[in-house]
Amino acid sequence: MQEALGTRPDLSRVVVQLAGHAPVDDLDALRRRTDALRARGALVSVEDAAARLPLVAALRPELVRLDRTLVTGVDGDPVRTALTEVVRDLAGRIGARLVAGGVETAAELAALARLGVPLAQGWLLGRPTPEPTPLAPEVVTLVGTHAARAQVSEGLAALVRPVRQCDVGRPPPAVPPAVLVGGQGEPVALWLACPRTGEPHPAPVSLRAHPTDDVAATLQRAVTRPPAQRFDPVVCTDATGAVVGLLRVEDLAAAVAAR
Repeated sequence: MQEALGTRPDLSRVVVQLAGHAPVDDLDALRRRTDALRARGALVSVEDAAARLPLVAALRPELVRLDRTLVTGVDGDPVRTALTEVVRDLAGRIGARLVAGGVETAAELAALARLGVPLAQGWLLGRPTPEPTPLAPEVVTLVGTHAARAQVSEGLAALVRPVRQCDVGRPPPAVPPAVLVGGQGEPVALWLACPRTGEPHPAPVSLRAHPTDDVAATLQRAVTRPPAQRFDPVVCTDATGAVVGLLRVEDLAAAVAAR
């Protein structure tokens, strides 16, 4: 690679990506090499950033990439969501752009948009090609829809957490939470963990809300439910009735208290 890059004085259209599995024996030497590449216009990218936070902090790359192992299932996994938030915040502090790799479902794209990830790649958006090609019209529409939803700042939108969705009639996931959905994506039941034992169990959908609903009003509706469902999550649905995600009562209360 050094020989190939050494023949080009202008690297302004080149991104040098450090593979996530590559060992780094001399961090100072690596920093000097990446600084020299930057001086010729190259951008530096670190792959699998969640597993290499010290390297990201040391090299201050222009791009950091979320590996597919973290992106897959981010729409329903609170741990992957939390790790994405950590990498996103670090990228923002060092002035880097965050790229999500391996995006393959619309639910993953929606979750990443809500989390503020600005760039993505994956088979959902397009297959690899020898030359750059425009996005398909349906992909443009999909990206625009999720970006618009993510930009909603009023109401509940900022508090919505991604959740797994499982078709009714199929076995629910081993690890809750999840929403059991019907043929049109509408919520039919919840799959939750018992707060005392941790055992998963089904629960009714006792309250729905829309992303633009008022936070305080939704909290009031939530805490006036019957005691058995009072602290169950609220299902957030869009204008078509399809599931967007879940709202935790704790998050609603914290948002009201912060006002």
